[in-house]
Amino acid sequence: VRHAAGAVLAVANSHVVQSVFSGQDGRFALERLPAAKYQLTASKLGYLTSFYDQRENYNSAIVTGEGQDTEHLTFRLPPNASIVVTVTDDGGDPAEKATVLIFRKTRNSGRGEQMVSRTMATDDAGTCEMDNLEAGEYFVAVSAKPWYAMHAPASGTKQQAGANPALDVAYPVTFFDGVPDQASATPLALAAGRQEHIDIVL
Repeated sequence: VRHAAGAVLAVANSHVVQSVFSGQDGRFALERLPAAKYQLTASKLGYLTSFYDQRENYNSAIVTGEGQDTEHLTFRLPPNASIVVTVTDDGGDPAEKATVLIFRKTRNSGRGEQMVSRTMATDDAGTCEMDNLEAGEYFVAVSAKPWYAMHAPASGTKQQAGANPALDVAYPVTFFDGVPDQASATPLALAAGRQEHIDIVL
């Protein structure tokens, strides 16, 4: 990976100790480091910013000093993946400003499986792109309301004159592929470096 940014961070506080860019052959060297334990990280546009030997929330620290072989490390930088979501209503019109949620299970420091999630709003074409994602199995859900919806005022506030309760509506939360509950949702298998396009109809 040419021109990737490599850096070593202090384990105690994650401050950058030294940084450098890789050459045409993908190699880089961080020299004259004091003997210590460091985190090694690398990043480049189109790839996931990663730590050395990273596996989900775990990575291997690098120990420098006499007798330590730190000159023959191979840093495997995975390409990032993305999901492009297009949301429309049942009439085929784009759902603008819909909230798209993606989530997946991950293991976290001995605490068992946890859900990690990200949210984003669709644009005026009903589309959003979730990028810089790891490979894995994801679920996608959408929450939205029709453009004409007018919600009733909160309890205890004055009712707006001419308010139509028939317009106090919202779409049900909808999971990919078109179902209203997570138990029936279709998981999306995302491979490293791939971009998946999905459509969700509300």
